[in-house]
Amino acid sequence: VSVSGATDKTDYFISAGYLEDPSYIQGSQFNRYNVRSNINSQITKWLKAGINMAYSRRAVQSPATRYGRNPGSAVANVFRWVNGQSALIPLFQRNADGSYILDAAGNKQYTSAAEQNGSVVGPTGGPTSTANLDYILNHDKDETISNDINIRGYVEAKFLKDFTFQANLAVDNTWAMRYRYISKLHGAGVSEKGAFGRSYSDYQNINSQQTLNWAHDYGKHHVDALIGHEFNWMRTSSLNYKAAYSLIEGFDTFANYIFPNSGGTFSGIGGGEDQEALEGYFLRANYNYDSRYFISASVRTDGSSKFKNVSDRWGWFWSLGGAWRISNEEWIKDASWLTDLKLRADYGTTGNQSGIGNYAGYTTWGYAATGWLNSGASMPSGWKLTQNAMANSSLTWETKKTWDVGLDFRLWDRFYGTIDWYRSMTDDMLWNVPMSIEKGQTTIAANSAKMKTWGIEFDLGVDIIKTPDILWSFSVNGGHYKSTM
Repeated sequence: VSVSGATDKTDYFISAGYLEDPSYIQGSQFNRYNVRSNINSQITKWLKAGINMAYSRRAVQSPATRYGRNPGSAVANVFRWVNGQSALIPLFQRNADGSYILDAAGNKQYTSAAEQNGSVVGPTGGPTSTANLDYILNHDKDETISNDINIRGYVEAKFLKDFTFQANLAVDNTWAMRYRYISKLHGAGVSEKGAFGRSYSDYQNINSQQTLNWAHDYGKHHVDALIGHEFNWMRTSSLNYKAAYSLIEGFDTFANYIFPNSGGTFSGIGGGEDQEALEGYFLRANYNYDSRYFISASVRTDGSSKFKNVSDRWGWFWSLGGAWRISNEEWIKDASWLTDLKLRADYGTTGNQSGIGNYAGYTTWGYAATGWLNSGASMPSGWKLTQNAMANSSLTWETKKTWDVGLDFRLWDRFYGTIDWYRSMTDDMLWNVPMSIEKGQTTIAANSAKMKTWGIEFDLGVDIIKTPDILWSFSVNGGHYKSTM
């Protein structure tokens, strides 16, 4: 369902939806609620603002499957039963004539052992498990409920004719809770008299950008420039709890379990938190003369929290490029067969810091108990600090230098293509360097490698049918490259 409208200064859009997928497996289903809104307003002649907001709630219930996407025991895996159990062994006990074997109350009885079913050739074998699969699928729980909020807002101001300032803020949040429950009557939880688990996780990302753009035309000369700042902060956290030994069947809450930190394969009691920040400043300038000659240059510096030392935290990266649109030259404009022809070349550097962990440049420590004063392991007799993996505090950005020469063309307004030759060299490449096992580990991250790559890429096509109403094109692309390290 959606609603939209506009006035001379404001436009808006609001939508809401619901989706339900019951699946084809018992105990498996999915549903989602979502709502979205988008509003833009021209507040004054020079000031504009807008906001885009979205919220969704997702609920996923999935049966535990060892061989599927969700971990779990083999006895709770319906696909293991279907594919691994003999088709001669029925779910409910049957006599040799095919009739059901009923209990004293007249209910069907599940097959739980060998020789419980008759056939024309004698008793059948036992099932994949003695567990009650039907009960497990309908009562055990593995449900994850996620809530997502995404907000985008901006303010744009135009002043002094040629200047535009824009500030953007984006916030993304996801909160998720995974509910786990295993019956004490059937399946993997029988030995522990049932199990119960909770796993909470949240993700938050905040990104802000501020840019100032200037553009002006001086006759056939066009010049524009942009200067900006960007900041990104991300945090993830998790919290886990599990317990076993329930009193009331089907009552999956904390008060019903008295044996904490026990419960099958559920995540043990504990949690964690990670944070990462990235900040950058950038500048870009473009010039073109009469749409024939183009020059572009940019420079930016970025600082990452992954690198410990301030001197190594910031990297500088730049680029310079040019292009010549040959098809706009006076001496070739009359060539009817040539629709477009442009030759371009550029050189630039880019940085990378995604190949290492958030704390690869820091020395981290583990805090733990030396022993326990009680059998429940809840009162430590002492504590200790243990240094984790050795860190390289001199880690810094890896830098990739790239040269590129390309040709873009279109002939007879029907045949078109792009051909590029490139060469790149990556310096200070992040790489795990072997080290003596006497140091307590076999490798350590360092800016210790170089990689060179060169190659060619092409994209060629033709418009087979081109009319105002129909466009049918055929294209082929490919490339070849070689790398040395």
